[in-house]
Order: sequence, then C-alpha cells, then structure tokens
Amino acid sequence: MRYAPWAAGLLVLVVAIVAMAAVVLPQSPLRTAHPSELWGEWTTPLGRPAPSPGPAPAPGTSTAYPAVPQTPALYVVEQESPIVAPDETLGEGLGIETPRGKFQVVLARGTPVRYARTVTFGTGADDQKEIRLHVLRGRSGTLAQNRSLGWVRIPDLPPGPRRSTRVAVTFQVVDRAIVLVAQNVADGRALTIEASEAPPGFGP
Repeated sequence: MRYAPWAAGLLVLVVAIVAMAAVVLPQSPLRTAHPSELWGEWTTPLGRPAPSPGPAPAPGTSTAYPAVPQTPALYVVEQESPIVAPDETLGEGLGIETPRGKFQVVLARGTPVRYARTVTFGTGADDQKEIRLHVLRGRSGTLAQNRSLGWVRIPDLPPGPRRSTRVAVTFQVVDRAIVLVAQNVADGRALTIEASEAPPGFGP
C-alpha cells in the first residue's frame, strides 16, 4: 500500500510531538523518542542531592575552588563554569540536545548547585556499543543560542538486545565544575565517559 507524501510527513510530525511530550512531562505515561535520533532513549529522570560546595563567599570576595580531577568514573565537562550564579544557583540551564535540534533542560536555571539530576538511557539497537550525548548550557530552547560544552560518549556497553542495557547519567555541579557520572543500572558498575565527535546526522 502506498501513502501520499503529506500523510507520511504528518505521521512523522505526530510521532515527534508525542515523544517530546513524554520528555517534557515526566508525569505522563512513559514514551521515548526514536532511538536512531537520540542515540539512547530518554526515560523518567530521578533527582538526588549532589555534594554541597559549602557556604557561599561573602559579597565582594573571591574564592579559589580546587580543580576537580578527571577520573574514569567522573567526567568534567567544564572545569570553572560561569553557570554558577553568585547566590549558588544555576544562572543558566544545563541539558542536552534532543531530536529536531532542541535544547532539553536537565538542571533548570535557578536550581541550587547542591542538587543533581540522573537521567536513564536505554540502548536503541541490538548490541549497541555506546551512547552519545551533546551537553549544553544556556537560557534558550533553541540549540544555536546556547553554549555547546561538547559531545561525550559512554563506550564499551555490554552486548545484548535492544533496551537490555540501561545507563544512568548524573548531571551535577561540584566546586563550580560541571561533571557527569555514568553507571550501569543493572549492576551499579561505574562506566567511563569520554569526549566524542558528533554522530552522523548531528551538527558539530
């Protein structure tokens, strides 16, 4: 059976709207964006406290923050990030690129720096070897108007059927550094995060 071109376009638009609604509204029934577009399926986010950076400095003073070391289990996206406002909240949103080139906020502007957010991704294909994410910060829903912090990838995922491997990625700010931590949901094993180029079909 053949479909008119406008019908196929309408179907794609409806699927995209439903998938994005599931991302923005976590109270709605769980749905996912198309795996080939997202390189890992977005599921219900979970919140948890992050390490406290300590009391805010007095007005007019400067504080030296120690560099957060880069380890296999801890990936530093931006070492001394201007995302932290003087009142120890986030002055910009922190998030990732979504399908259709939009900015999906993970930690919203105004969030206290002591909070983190964990987002769980599932593999979108059989024996998928990695998940890639484009991390950004900014105040706009438009990708180009925000600052890219680069692409990262979580490699060496265990082989298995589609959706069998689930990876929890935690976004947080520690000592004014934006850091990511990843672990295998099945066994709690820490996973390596490393810098990556954009996957095919995505911009730089």
